[in-house]
Amino acid sequence: MQTIHLVALDMDGTLLDGQKKVSPRTLQALRTLKEKGIPAAFATGRPLAEVVIYPELMGLVPYGVLTSGAMVMHMDSGKIIREDTIPLEAALSALRLARQEDVVPHLMTRRHSVCLAEDIERMTDHHMAVYTPMYRAVCVKPTSMEDYLISHGDELLKFNFYHTSIQARERSERRMKELPLQLVHAEYSSLECTAPGAAKDEGIRRLCAYLGTTAEHVLALGDSDNDTAMLKACGASVAMGNAPEAVQSAARYVTDDNDHDGAAAAIERFLPFMAPVNGGQKDA
Repeated sequence: MQTIHLVALDMDGTLLDGQKKVSPRTLQALRTLKEKGIPAAFATGRPLAEVVIYPELMGLVPYGVLTSGAMVMHMDSGKIIREDTIPLEAALSALRLARQEDVVPHLMTRRHSVCLAEDIERMTDHHMAVYTPMYRAVCVKPTSMEDYLISHGDELLKFNFYHTSIQARERSERRMKELPLQLVHAEYSSLECTAPGAAKDEGIRRLCAYLGTTAEHVLALGDSDNDTAMLKACGASVAMGNAPEAVQSAARYVTDDNDHDGAAAAIERFLPFMAPVNGGQKDA
């Protein structure tokens, strides 16, 4: 096995349990990584605004591959290593096409998570009820999504469209296939839209280049469809026990589920194969 220089962690369904909490064992595993000089990175669909609400993780996870790879950053300093934005016209077109279905649009920008207040209260029908308290707390709530897009057109990183069914998501995906966007499935019936080339696996490669290593030396953990490419790209890949069969098949190993410390167990298992790259972590 290649020496592991970096640990990339999905958040929802992986680092976080079913109640969106970080277990004590997982926190201890992250502390152990820090003590050994092994950097960890969030590899998440969440934007920065939805990551920093976990203060217990700040300082333990120094890097972020955020908004499904659209932004790669050093968490402690705030330095943006790489950013890929969605063209304004593509975002407006995606919103128009998505609204041919009953959707909840959720925009992610460099600094904010954005959703209409009335849409936040419709999350249950769109299979996103577990996120409702967070969205109420952290989201910017404009009166018009179109106006917000136009006024923040240079920092659009990702659009999520939450659908009432998988079939509705498939119809939206067909309508959007000609747009200059990368489309990825997430959650039960969510469609993620990012700029072409913005993906978790590509974000990991960009972070590796910054750190002076390669994806062959990355331990990646994930549970969802939007983790599949990342799991295939990394040298040591672990799917969570709660992951669908297709995601588990994309990984080299399977660990326990996220309600039974699966992420911590995977980190503990691979600790003997870890060593800092070039003698230590890169400063911001």
